This record gives sequence, structure tokens and C-alpha cells, in this order.
Amino acid sequence: MRLAVLQFTHETVTFLPNDTIRDDFIYPGSPASGPGLLATDPKGYIGGFVQVAREQQDVELVGITSPLWPRTGTASGWITADAYAHFVALMLSDLRGQGPFDGVYMAPYGDSPGPLAPGP
Repeated sequence: MRLAVLQFTHETVTFLPNDTIRDDFIYPGSPASGPGLLATDPKGYIGGFVQVAREQQDVELVGITSPLWPRTGTASGWITADAYAHFVALMLSDLRGQGPFDGVYMAPYGDSPGPLAPGP
């Protein structure tokens, strides 16, 4: 079984005046992919899943390019639509490029700016 693993985490505090921009997620080690992503936060959302999945036979985990917590800390203002669209596009491209997969484990946490395009 081949499983993609990815994350997008952010704690949004709506009354903070600073937006969380694309560059807030880009620093040494972030975004992470491959074994680097699978090794992040061993006691967190990804680490717990990775530990249990690796105890199973015939399971391959593939770390998909994902932003880690923003450098602003665990709480900051809304993620800008630009940052959200940028990282979602990276993740989707990596999923398509490394697939096919039998499943996807995504560890989302926090809030997004909402739909990227108007609905029907």
C-alpha cells in the first residue's frame, strides 16, 4: 500500500492584525517533503501516523511537499489567499507527480482563507 502524507498547519487568531503570508512558511526546513516531512514532530499529527503506519507490513509512505508551522509561531492572522493557493498548488503538483497512491493522509490544522474561486 502506497500512502501520501502531507500537512498544512496554522493557528488563526482573527483579531491579530498581521496576515500570514507565503514567506512566513518558507525558512530552512520548510516546506518539507520526503523523509524530512515524515520525520517532523514525532509526537504530532504526522509523527503518530508515521509510527503506526511503519508498524504495518507492505506500507510505503511518501512525504509530499508541505509547509510546516509558519515562522510567526503557532498563532497569527489569516493566511493570505496567495499563500494558501501557492502551497495547495505545490502539494497537488507533488501528489500528481509522485502518484499513484492508494490513499492520502493529510494533517490539516487551522483555517484557510476560504474558497479560491467563486462557486457555481
